[in-house]
Amino acid sequence: MKKIFNYLLIVTLLIGTAVSFGSCKDDDEEDSNKSKIVGTCKTTFSTGYVLWTFNSNGTCVWSEKDYASESYTDYGTYVYENGVLVCFDGDESEVWNLTWVDKNHFIDDEGDHWYRQ
Repeated sequence: MKKIFNYLLIVTLLIGTAVSFGSCKDDDEEDSNKSKIVGTCKTTFSTGYVLWTFNSNGTCVWSEKDYASESYTDYGTYVYENGVLVCFDGDESEVWNLTWVDKNHFIDDEGDHWYRQ
């Protein structure tokens, strides 16, 4: 009888352990999603390039260098979730659906290729 009781106790503990580990949720899911975009990305065009820097605190910096005219820099905030990037600049916002080619390269809705710097 003691042998059966010990066996049942061990099985119960194993099942309880498996259930408790299986019910754990990844609390870092939102952070890891955002961390995919964090960093500086660059795209080039015939007369210059654009640099985006996405910070982990939700702020971003956008710099455009046009060889034929003035360059400028703008600041704002962003939200990135499930491949959708929304950038806010004052009252305006822009939305892009990003397709990741690999961890250092994505393509936006307009077909622009962005590479990590």
